[in-house]
Amino acid sequence: GSGSASTGNTKWELDSTGGHIRGTGRVESVSDFKDFAEYFESADGQKIDSSYLVALEGEKIRKAGEGDKILGVVSETAGLVLGGAAFYWNDQFERNEFGGLVYETVIDGGEELSVPKLNPDYDPTLEYVPRDSRDEWHVIGL
Repeated sequence: GSGSASTGNTKWELDSTGGHIRGTGRVESVSDFKDFAEYFESADGQKIDSSYLVALEGEKIRKAGEGDKILGVVSETAGLVLGGAAFYWNDQFERNEFGGLVYETVIDGGEELSVPKLNPDYDPTLEYVPRDSRDEWHVIGL
């Protein structure tokens, strides 16, 4: 075309600073995925094998027993997995009472920037291991 670009033609957007992805279409995969899932930590810190039904024990999971309210199943076929914390400790930044990030203003090269505020419990000297590499974290098909 000619002339300047129009935002009305935008089909997708990657926000590298905020980590957001937006699109006007759908996401498809060739894989035969079955589940919508979320990461949950086991109550005893141990691995639970795939296909086991699980129940909540507080905010963590355990193998479900007779009479338990079932949360989901340990899955290997999730097509969408939430809560992975792939890049950094999930609680690295402070959050407000609604779960939103708390921001602070910093000066960088004379420019004011609004950045997420670090959690005082965060220790940047510790090596971070993503949840998908730790036995105590499980993908639970919901």
